[in-house]
Amino acid sequence: DLGPSGFPFEDFISEIFRAKGYKTKKGIMLPGKCVEHEVDVIAYNDKEVFVTEVKFHNQHGIKSDTKTALYIKARFDDIYNSEFEIDGKKIRYRVYSDGYSIKPNLILVHGFGNSLNTWRLIVPELQKYYRVIGMDLIGFGLSSKSDNYDYSNQNQARTISLFAAALHLDSFIIGGHSLGGAIAVHVALNNEKTTGMILFNPGIITTGVPEITRYLNLIFPFARVSAKQFTKRDFRETFLKRSFIDPSIVTDEVVDEIMLGVRSEGYMDGTTSMMKKYYVSNELELLSLLDLPTLIVFGQEDRNKSVDEAIALNENIKGSKLNLIENAGHYVHEEAPAKVTKRIIKEINYLSAQGKIKT
Repeated sequence: DLGPSGFPFEDFISEIFRAKGYKTKKGIMLPGKCVEHEVDVIAYNDKEVFVTEVKFHNQHGIKSDTKTALYIKARFDDIYNSEFEIDGKKIRYRVYSDGYSIKPNLILVHGFGNSLNTWRLIVPELQKYYRVIGMDLIGFGLSSKSDNYDYSNQNQARTISLFAAALHLDSFIIGGHSLGGAIAVHVALNNEKTTGMILFNPGIITTGVPEITRYLNLIFPFARVSAKQFTKRDFRETFLKRSFIDPSIVTDEVVDEIMLGVRSEGYMDGTTSMMKKYYVSNELELLSLLDLPTLIVFGQEDRNKSVDEAIALNENIKGSKLNLIENAGHYVHEEAPAKVTKRIIKEINYLSAQGKIKT
């Protein structure tokens, strides 16, 4: 019996997806640009996600009318276009949460040249325990590309704090990968609503930006040439795969997502403006000022950052916890998602407790 409520029919549709190899969630609340929406069934695997509205009629001949189809389309458009405008700049974001219970907020910040899609493999499990919020930094993904924005780590952190305020977050954990890790340090130091921090192979000691770039624009238009180079799909794919121990993780779908940013409005001018400026990194000297729970998740096979760097971070951040992950490189959360999520879930009380680290 699939009726009359329709809920058994949702179970039936969910089981069809599961029989096809998908994982499923039912009755999930997803935020839209304007309001939150309850979604009947979400089906997902490593490559795709189906967001499903299920309609059940318990008599032959009954059809859903055009009005129903239109409101469903409007709901999905609202979910897809989740974004905020901060200081005139658009920020694309996604909120992931399994069920209705109150959970710690976890804002995740990607690294250079990437987008919120980098968290796709850890979100399905994390959302059972955290309200996960992925966002595209200004200048990346589908967020605004501006030629009059201050792309320094400090200002990106300021924008994240304004974003958190726009979401009305009473408290949150900040997590960042690579460049996002350096930015997370500034958020943690300057936003009192931050309860904890997660660093994924962060660009703090080794930033990946050689100092010579400070001078290259004095010789030739290095910034615009670099911005143009990043529009080439083959270059982006090769550039990304070099950071992986297992390059097969960088599928066509992953590259497709990254290339969306290249095709977005203002890419060339915004990216050129970003690359023109050399910002002196100061995050290392700020680590001793941190006074909140910090989890360092570090892929041991990172080709540009040694394990000694992870140990140095652990020693410089008071009360921090270090988790070294074997057989994973710079993109530790993509190469070892099960190990990463297990540790983050284990540390939920540590990361979400309001208070200072005791010495």
